[in-house]
This record gives sequence, structure tokens and C-alpha cells, in this order.
Amino acid sequence: MFVVEQPFASDFFFRSLEKLQAPVLRGAAVEEFNSANRNLNLVSDKEFVEYYRKIPEPLYCNSENGLSRVATLLPDAPFVRFAELFKNKAKFRQAVAPLYPNFVFREVDLTELQTLRYEDLPRRFVVKPSVGFLSVGVRFVDSAADWERVRTEILRESAASVDGKPAAFPREVVDLTRYLIEETIDGEEIAVDAYFAVDGTPVVLDVLRHPFADANDVRDRIYTTSKKFVRRLLPTLETTLARIGATVAAALDTSFDRAFPLHAEFRVADDGSLVPIEINPGRFAGWHTTELAFYAYGVDVYETLTRGGRPDWERILADAETDDAVSFFAIFESPQTLVESAATSDVAFDYDALAREFSTLFELRRIDWRRRPLAAIAFAQTTEPQELERVLTLDVERLAQTR
Repeated sequence: MFVVEQPFASDFFFRSLEKLQAPVLRGAAVEEFNSANRNLNLVSDKEFVEYYRKIPEPLYCNSENGLSRVATLLPDAPFVRFAELFKNKAKFRQAVAPLYPNFVFREVDLTELQTLRYEDLPRRFVVKPSVGFLSVGVRFVDSAADWERVRTEILRESAASVDGKPAAFPREVVDLTRYLIEETIDGEEIAVDAYFAVDGTPVVLDVLRHPFADANDVRDRIYTTSKKFVRRLLPTLETTLARIGATVAAALDTSFDRAFPLHAEFRVADDGSLVPIEINPGRFAGWHTTELAFYAYGVDVYETLTRGGRPDWERILADAETDDAVSFFAIFESPQTLVESAATSDVAFDYDALAREFSTLFELRRIDWRRRPLAAIAFAQTTEPQELERVLTLDVERLAQTR
């Protein structure tokens, strides 16, 4: 079962839905994004609810925008209960606190945030919306001066949001009225697309590394994967996800009634353990970047989820010692110079120049930068670390063209 919503849906996704013929909830986003007119099994709201109650098939939202629609149609479904807990970062922290008893965090509203002193907080911490997406509103703080600057920025942005300024995402996806403050987690950042089977067993579909340009970089510019990387982390990921799934199910006193998809982010601690940053429910990596699993390992995550399968990691990783290829996706923000001049100038994004940045380019997706915060998503592969560094630090402003 699939729910398609804004802000983006890929043709790869629709090809998979056409092949699977799984029910797809009818809506405006399906009509907008299905430009190739794929033959989908579209169903009405009523049919969708009836199918959910009769068939224990996985439910997948291509975007977190779809979660509110599911909650409206299926308010009492276990899927909704799990999604609401995972989506709220503060509630998730509280649920898994028994697994991480020494981890420091607190949730604050805007009133408390105005008077909160740096001396009463961890020396180094991250502040982010309790309900968030795509690193929106995420900031690192490691000094009193930092805290004063960040607090001023948050209050200004939150006031603009409350006053009716157009938002990139609905409040169910990014809410700028409550914030989670938590200690900084040191170590390598990784991400995983997976699903919990009905018995709570996690099935890992891909494993990604999230490098940053510097200590203050919070962008989602690039994620990489390789066979060596997956083989190193897979056993620990499976164990950690199993413990988290069981703990959350116990906190909700609810069992999974069907396979439950998720996109999780972790930091790798010095002892090799995994500390969760967040778990995003009902979906895999955003903007369909999860499809890197197909380019890297031949895994169609939508088909694997729907059929209740598992990647044949033993076969995929058999030559991990000798395979030096690194597959990656890269997200490119809309250049500010284009956004600011779009209404008055003949401007364009130089996609040809961007394509030349990659030695092996699987696909370059063009995003409507006039309407979205992104201009492009690339899927590529390389054996050269210099290429990854170049893409990571690429200045999108030089790809802005005035004609």
C-alpha cells in the first residue's frame, strides 16, 4: 500500500508501483508526478481503508507529508501510533531512554527557550525542531555566544512561521514551535533504510555514510555507500534496530500489525555502538534518494518491502574486500541568486555543468527549483575520494545562469 504526496516522486518509484500493482491512494500528487502515465492501481480513500483492514500488506509513504493523511483515514491503526512516536523526536528520546540512560536531552517551547541559560545546558549540544525534516532548523552550539546567536535566529524564524510566512513543509512535517535540545553525539554519522517485520525483526535494505564539509555543516548534501562499509556495520545495525523496535513497541504497548518502513540516522560511538539521532517513520530516505540501493546493489527497496523480502547481503558483499567503488547520491540546494531573481529575470540552473562533476553518473534528476528548496539530485559512483570532496563542497551558486 502506498501514499504519494508532495514534494516529489520519481519515475523509478512509479515504475515499481506499476510492477507491483499494489494499491496507491488516489490524490493530486499522484496526478502531478506520474508524468509518464504509469498504470497504477489507484484506489479511493474508502477502498484504501478497506484494503488496510483486510490485507496485512506494508504501508509506505513516499513523503512525511503523507503521514497526516494516513492518520486521518486510519486514526486507530498501529502504523499511526508508531509513526507519531518516531516522528516526534522528543517522544522518541523518552521512549528509548532506557537503552541510553546517560544521554542528556530536554524539550522546550518558545517561552522557555527565551530564558534558557547556556550554563544550564550541555557544553556542546544540538538544537532542532521536535518535529522536523531535511535538517531544517538544526543548529550546533558549543559556546555561550553561539547560544545567543542561535536562540535569536530560532525566535525570529518561529515568529515568521507563526505570522503566516509561507513554509517549505507543513507543520506535521516541520514544526518551529517546540525544540529538542540534546547533547552532541560524536562519531561518524550513518543512515539506514529498513523495515520492522511483524515480529519486530529489522530488515536492512541499505546502509549510508553521511560526510560533512566541516564541524558546523548540517546539510544533507551527500550520502555514500560501499560494500566494505555495509559489511562493517550490518550486524551492529540489525542488533541495535531490534532493541529499539522492541523498546518502542513496549512503550506503546502495541505490536506491529504489518511491515513498518523507516529511515534511521545514527552516530557510531568510540566503542562501536550506535546512538540514534532520529528515526523517520513510514518512509525511506527522503526525496527518493533511497533508490541509491538499486544503483549500488540492485535492490529495489519498494519491491523488497512489499514482498517481505531481504537483500541477499551474503551474495552482494562477497567481493567486498576487492571492490573499491563508492556509490553515492548528492542533493543540490536551489541557488539563492536564482530564487531571488526568478520572478524578474530569465534565469536557469546549469544541469550540464553539474553533470560534468561526476566520473560515473547513473542519473541526474532535475527538480523545479522555482517551487522547491532543491534544484537537483544525482546518483553516481566513484573510486576517487577527491570526487566526493569536490561534490561535498560544491558551491551551487556557480551553477546559476542568467540568460
